[in-house]
Amino acid sequence: MFNFLVPFLAKCVTSKWEKACKLLEDTLCSVCNQTDQRFRVLIICHEIPDINFDKRKCEFIKVNLPIVYPLETAANRELIFIQRTDKGRKILAGIKESRRDNSHYFMVLDADDLVSSKLVSYCLNQQHPNRYFINAGYRNDAQMPGYLFKRKNFYQECGSSFILNPHKAPYPETDLDLNGETSENYFVRRYVVHAYVPSCMEQMGFPLQSIPFPAAVYRFHDSNIYATTLRPPDSTLRRYGRLLLKSQKITQRLRTEFTIPTSM
Repeated sequence: MFNFLVPFLAKCVTSKWEKACKLLEDTLCSVCNQTDQRFRVLIICHEIPDINFDKRKCEFIKVNLPIVYPLETAANRELIFIQRTDKGRKILAGIKESRRDNSHYFMVLDADDLVSSKLVSYCLNQQHPNRYFINAGYRNDAQMPGYLFKRKNFYQECGSSFILNPHKAPYPETDLDLNGETSENYFVRRYVVHAYVPSCMEQMGFPLQSIPFPAAVYRFHDSNIYATTLRPPDSTLRRYGRLLLKSQKITQRLRTEFTIPTSM
């Protein structure tokens, strides 16, 4: 069985709850369009989101994790730290459930990204013992609807980029203490600092195999803190240069494979 783990933010920490729920709907439509139905979708959340989607295809894991304070009151760097801590704790809750139900694959999927309909079929049929990472994918910029940008080293840019065995992945086997390699923060960092997941797994003796096709779409939009605060906006000249030289028009084949909404 293949589990998609979707950590979802708490309602009280965003002023864009309706938009966050709509982006989640897009993600769920994409992930549930797999050609191989041997998967589960676990949304790890504080409260069940307001979505217009067949919830029978999903499972909601409600957590009672602390909410530090509303994100709008924090500086940009603090925002990212808070988001990472909350996301990482929810990922650990999803891994715990994946270990409990004896699943052999899990993928952390950000609650606004899209995935290829071929992904589950490829992973379950190939059955690489150490599992996978996504090296090739696409990015979509909300300012440039109708186009995708193919990305190399996709896993360095997007968190929706690794498929692991929950019984081999980093996970606290003992009670957490306050420091060192058994601290909660240690395990949180293993997953939210996603660029280091492949090297971390290799150091553990489980080198990951690259998925041989573009397998996910990373969405850049005004609710994405990395897109709005850490990455300076492109100039008009740079934007059109990228559009001319690096873009790929969204074809019907791509819309079907990734279930790309008409708004993109």
